[in-house]
Amino acid sequence: MRVIFRLAFFTILFYEATCLSSCKIVGTQLENTDETVSYNIGFPVIRYKYFLNGGKEYVAFCDFVSNKKIAVHSIDGAQLFVTPFDKVMEKENEKFYAFSIVNLDTFALLTKYTNKVFLINRYGELIYKKDYSKYLLESKELCSPMELDSGVLKVGISFMDINFPDNPTIEDYIESEKTGNFFPNLFIDSSFYKEPESITFGLDSLYSRFVRADEMNTEGNYSLLLRNRVLFKSSYSDSFYVFNNHYELDTVVYVDSKFYDIDTRPVKISDFLKNMNLISENFWEHGFISNLLYDGRRNLYYCFVRGKMDGNMLPFSIIAYDKNFSKLDEVKMDYKAYYPYGFVGSKGLYVEKINKNEKNIKTFTIFSCR
Repeated sequence: MRVIFRLAFFTILFYEATCLSSCKIVGTQLENTDETVSYNIGFPVIRYKYFLNGGKEYVAFCDFVSNKKIAVHSIDGAQLFVTPFDKVMEKENEKFYAFSIVNLDTFALLTKYTNKVFLINRYGELIYKKDYSKYLLESKELCSPMELDSGVLKVGISFMDINFPDNPTIEDYIESEKTGNFFPNLFIDSSFYKEPESITFGLDSLYSRFVRADEMNTEGNYSLLLRNRVLFKSSYSDSFYVFNNHYELDTVVYVDSKFYDIDTRPVKISDFLKNMNLISENFWEHGFISNLLYDGRRNLYYCFVRGKMDGNMLPFSIIAYDKNFSKLDEVKMDYKAYYPYGFVGSKGLYVEKINKNEKNIKTFTIFSCR
């Protein structure tokens, strides 16, 4: 029953930065370069993605709820254009909650609850759509993250139990969780632009590793979707999982933070039914792996580790791993200055700064391994 209770404060952003020529040789210490970049978006956003187009770097910022726009900026901060999609939403009677950059003129949008993917141009005009709603009858709801690359669509799956009763007993919850723990977590269409579709599923049975049937699995789907591999992480696990391009498990990487305990566990269904605030309290009071990013130019992986909340602040550290997942460094971040979110560009890791007085502006500090 993961689909019922989603935690809005988890916003995980995914992108594979590919090598422009050869991967750079880097050091082993993650350091602040003291370089910052600001993006005056013009409206508040939570979601953003870095992308390359014609060898140039861009960042797209998206708001699905209020403004219903995508703002595209050059990597140095200049806004290039804003793409509205409110008219598409209204005409198609859909809501969106995930997006992918196809190129500078084309964006993919995933509908909420209805399993459809729309392509729009930079003017917000619908140019293509594909309907996967039949998979809802198999309890497969498509969800974030989503990447559309070279005609291959990869998108997360949430288990939506279509047989779940309106007035469930604790036995109904347990039976549903048992099924969900062995469910696939990745949907792949290898011929997005063609009919008939070519669908496969991957990353199955992952939650059975760290969630029992009598526990509430309340999180969404958290995968780092790269071209030749997929990294999966859960707030309930002290490791992340590396899959090859055949979606076979290659490596399990244990995350050993020297600053924070990774000790979040799912709450018991019986306890949750007595106190539904336990889900939020559980994440406030314990540490977990909150984000994964990849730097394809330097062959580095960044793992964000959240600690126990301090008031309304989010303590966190960033661990850098090399291409073999050997730990290079861990930096304890100033959580009064930074959020545990960011993206990777050619200069390094861009970490979002806290800027509460300017909701329309996103500012990032660049960190790099030296």
